[in-house]
Amino acid sequence: MIIVRALLRKIAGRRTTKPSVSTAFKQAVRAITHLPLKDASLYQQAFLHRSLRHEAGSNERLELLGDAVLGLIVAEYLFQKYPSASERFLTNNRSKLVSRAALKQLAEKLGLGPLLQHSPELTTPKTKNLLGNALEALVGAIYLDHGYAPCRQVVLDHWFQQHVDLETTLANEDNCKGRVLEWAQKHKKRVRFEVVAPVERTSATQRYKMTCYLDAEPVGY
Repeated sequence: MIIVRALLRKIAGRRTTKPSVSTAFKQAVRAITHLPLKDASLYQQAFLHRSLRHEAGSNERLELLGDAVLGLIVAEYLFQKYPSASERFLTNNRSKLVSRAALKQLAEKLGLGPLLQHSPELTTPKTKNLLGNALEALVGAIYLDHGYAPCRQVVLDHWFQQHVDLETTLANEDNCKGRVLEWAQKHKKRVRFEVVAPVERTSATQRYKMTCYLDAEPVGY
């Protein structure tokens, strides 16, 4: 594991000189990770968006690594917490915890916004969407700097425990239509949905009230 991590560090960086990192940045990252920074340049790179065209590169490679590490941490957590749960249950709930929306919200609560470096041409809504990516890159940086166990502790004990309502998140059903379709297929029922009226409309989302029909009979909204 140590050898693999060392190789990944070389691949993630691929630079001959390390840029200087300010004391304020180090203090901010330490407050978020609750860990010392062995290689501060890893964390600096975690917050570099490609739009900046920085000499140190961007956070995309760390984001890829962090996505995999975070997925493993969450999958392991659910596997241990729900020993009798099905594969589908574990998969669905892992998706909830590492979704774009969930990571963006967690990143905002952790205060990652001021650390993110990007082109000034990017507007505020676009930068907010980058926060989840930066969070994954930060996980990748922590993994390379400290290894799996400390990284897992940061994610579960500090971030999730303090900023995520796990029980509520896992209890929320965000794919009701999909579940109905799955049930109908299993029981060989014909199902269709009919829009009744719009309920809420914003610049980003639209919500509708719909009637569900099973075998041409309305069964609910």
